[in-house]
Amino acid sequence: MNVPRQFARVPDTVDVQRLQESTVGIVGLGSVGSQLALQLAQVGVGNFVLVEGKALKLEHTSRHLCGAGYVGRNKAEATAEALSQAIVGLHGKRLKVFPHNITRTKPATRFVVDLLADCDLIVASTDSRDAQRRINRSALRLEVPAIFPGIDADADRAEVFISLGSRASACFECWDGFRAPDAALRAVGALNTDVLAIVHPTARLCIGLLGASTEAAEALRGTRRDPRPRTLHMIRRFDAPREGVFSGGQTYVRLTPDPRPGCPACGGQAPGAPERRTMARAQATNSRAPIRPQSSLPAPRASDFSLPSIEIPHPLNIPVAGIAVVVCVVLIFVSPPFLALFWLVLAAAISYLSGF
Repeated sequence: MNVPRQFARVPDTVDVQRLQESTVGIVGLGSVGSQLALQLAQVGVGNFVLVEGKALKLEHTSRHLCGAGYVGRNKAEATAEALSQAIVGLHGKRLKVFPHNITRTKPATRFVVDLLADCDLIVASTDSRDAQRRINRSALRLEVPAIFPGIDADADRAEVFISLGSRASACFECWDGFRAPDAALRAVGALNTDVLAIVHPTARLCIGLLGASTEAAEALRGTRRDPRPRTLHMIRRFDAPREGVFSGGQTYVRLTPDPRPGCPACGGQAPGAPERRTMARAQATNSRAPIRPQSSLPAPRASDFSLPSIEIPHPLNIPVAGIAVVVCVVLIFVSPPFLALFWLVLAAAISYLSGF
């Protein structure tokens, strides 16, 4: 397959051919979803399923891909038209539009499963908790990775949660379980620059999840101490308060939430590394139509992101730890036996804490 000329300047580290053959489903085409769709289309994603039940209003245009000329139109339809104008060849069957509110359909889960059955990755860019949970359960049934970007009400912090599938990682409801069942998500008042701060990392994580870039997938990999995939990515605006996980001044933190015992969506099963199963899609959707032919390239597995990386997220970094260990070793040889034992224990402790 020849790579279209418009993607000639996409770095060689990105497999444009794989992206051209991939299908990304985006539920929620607001400020995050619409701009994420453009980012993914510009890097080479060739097929989209766009789902949104609401119309674009004038007040949305300050943070939306579509401008004032689209006011009054369904957001999914408007976004599809904008993408087809921006990207050569992205039209027709490559852009499937569903102007539906998935929380108002019965039976909801079956509807969402059928809607997203052909997707290789699902993005839940909606602020509806009901919609998020339905998407999570549908993705689990389809054995398709799902990604959940979000911004807090003050736009100080953002998070991207990734569900790799049942028995592969904690699901979204494992993570979302800390919220009260009746808690409502508040509307976000934010600048478009705040929105882009979550769109860009989400786009890179999508590229990594689609297996199109080992460089982008690196953010998902575990560490020596905990080789599990990093499925929760938290971003702090550079001028926001340093609180919680950002108390040390970090602007980007990667974590691995544990499965929640008794999770109503996945059962809280221990993470494993199952293959994505094409047959699961056919059984879940009970589709009479044949499953869409898959790329000849091997599909990414959850275990691909479980390999240890060289990152060491500890207070002691390698240069400082290395110097400290060398000093301790020297002192072992020049100190009396009882002090030598102390320096030996200290050197071992520094090495363990830093991963040196």
